[in-house]
Amino acid sequence: MRMLLLKAWRDIMARKGQFLSLAALVAIGIMAYVTFLTGYYDLGASIERANSELKFADFNTKVLGAPESVGRRIERIPGVAAADARLVVDTAL
Repeated sequence: MRMLLLKAWRDIMARKGQFLSLAALVAIGIMAYVTFLTGYYDLGASIERANSELKFADFNTKVLGAPESVGRRIERIPGVAAADARLVVDTAL
């Protein structure tokens, strides 16, 4: 076993440049993998946090025209926690 380690050490010392460049390439690959994996997990946590803090609506619908009483009737439907009826108008600046 000692002879095999000695041979490997001599091979590394004979080709220092190749060994260092290979070690650097492997290190860069590992760093890139860890960076992308961390970013992926952070993005998932960010989405969950934004959804819980901003309280996005579970359901949206667009109606071309309806009286205000429709919004009040929708709030009275069993299982509806809140309903918000609003008028949205496109304007030019």
